[in-house]
Amino acid sequence: MATYLERHARGAADSMGPGTHASITFRHFGTTVRAGSSSARARRCDDVEVRVQEGPCISAMRGMAPVVLPDLLAERRWPAWRERFTVEQFDSFVAVPVTVGPRAEIAVNFYAAGARDWTPVDLATAVRLAGAVAVDVRARLRLAGGAVGERLGGHARRERDRVDLAVGIVMASRHCDAATAQQVVRELAARSGAAPVEIAEWLAAAVVLPRASWDGVPRDRRPADDDGGPGAVSPR
Repeated sequence: MATYLERHARGAADSMGPGTHASITFRHFGTTVRAGSSSARARRCDDVEVRVQEGPCISAMRGMAPVVLPDLLAERRWPAWRERFTVEQFDSFVAVPVTVGPRAEIAVNFYAAGARDWTPVDLATAVRLAGAVAVDVRARLRLAGGAVGERLGGHARRERDRVDLAVGIVMASRHCDAATAQQVVRELAARSGAAPVEIAEWLAAAVVLPRASWDGVPRDRRPADDDGGPGAVSPR
């Protein structure tokens, strides 16, 4: 079952016309995940950015300004990402960043197979599509915050409960064991400076799991999805 951001990515790609692929990157407290992609090709490109923490969508979110690359073959920055888009046979790119909360941003990234000038109409469409995604993300962040507060039972719960909640989300999204998930959460908290409950809220909004999946029990099998399931999570 696709996450809501994967559905947004597919809709954005369709809206930008034939030959366009889209991917959505989510950044909170300086920590980045790829949260949804319209295709495996776009996913692999954005996953490189998440892994090395360098690329045009991360630059777009850091500067809060679109990055437009009409000719990827002429691009010399971001070598790891450049190598990946060459393998995937993309020719042009644009990233549109939007703020969705305090120290929280998304970038909607469009990859095109074939030369593309990214006309003012294209860019206006990209901005509109990114804005629509941002509205949904803001609403989900508010809902996630309320659900996390309810799950934690206010101040009565121990700090361990907060970590357990985030661990459960990572286990369900990455289909990994508890030890691996605990390590991911520890590194996310250490690198971002965020409290564990903030990590839990952010992960809930990024991967958007059903609340029944927040108890730390991994799913029985990976979702059948050509994009590879929920987005990549990196503590970088």
